[in-house]
Amino acid sequence: MKEQTIKHLSIFCSLAGLAMLYLSLDFIQPKAASIDSLSISDIGKGVKVCGNITEKSVKNNHIFMKLTNGSGRISIVVFNQTAASIRDKGYNIYNITPYTSLCFLGNVAEYPKGSGALEIIVKRVE
Repeated sequence: MKEQTIKHLSIFCSLAGLAMLYLSLDFIQPKAASIDSLSISDIGKGVKVCGNITEKSVKNNHIFMKLTNGSGRISIVVFNQTAASIRDKGYNIYNITPYTSLCFLGNVAEYPKGSGALEIIVKRVE
């Protein structure tokens, strides 16, 4: 094969591989976690938590909720861009009412920093 053909084939394969990795991220499920099992060591990790919404407020189109289940209670944050993305996929998260049961997939964060208080920054809703 000519060197130019090999070069084009390499670039194509690289781009195809990157596209497949990007698309597969939507299918990778974070580990299901009970609220009481989450700790500071989980910060930055992807998790799935399920429960009932007990509080909800909206500020600057960001949604702040409390999620409660048999193992505890945790803050849930859905930033406005994520909420818009979820709405574009057919679920208007702004219409959630208290006592709705949902599962959230997102990353564990600490807020405020240094407080030890954990929250979930939502990426998807089930």
